[in-house]
Amino acid sequence: MLFDTPDLLRYIAANYSGAEKIVEIGMGPEDSVYKALKREMDAEILAVDICPSGDALFDDIFEPDIEKYSGASLIYSIRPNPELILPLQKIAQTVGADLLIRPLTTDSGSKPPSMKLMNYGRAVLWVEKHH
Repeated sequence: MLFDTPDLLRYIAANYSGAEKIVEIGMGPEDSVYKALKREMDAEILAVDICPSGDALFDDIFEPDIEKYSGASLIYSIRPNPELILPLQKIAQTVGADLLIRPLTTDSGSKPPSMKLMNYGRAVLWVEKHH
């Protein structure tokens, strides 16, 4: 678990308590946020990855299966590689979901101008609203 995971979870709970669906893209083996959301949120929580493990489903965000994201209020990704940010934005825009990125701490130069930098407790977040 990352040091700022509790603050990330608090942000999602405070801003998406009425969400029907939340999707994590690029879950990988670190699934603590996904599992906490499944326990604490009254929403469908879905995870996708190019190399799925655990509960994650397969999807290639460069050629996404948009149905997996349809109906989502929030799409989030934790520490995505910079080359994944544009496909993440396209998916969120296509389905009308907000996009939340918890970047690598050294990725501040990769933040797209359309995303707002937010500090929430110890969590540094990039947010793009579509919902």
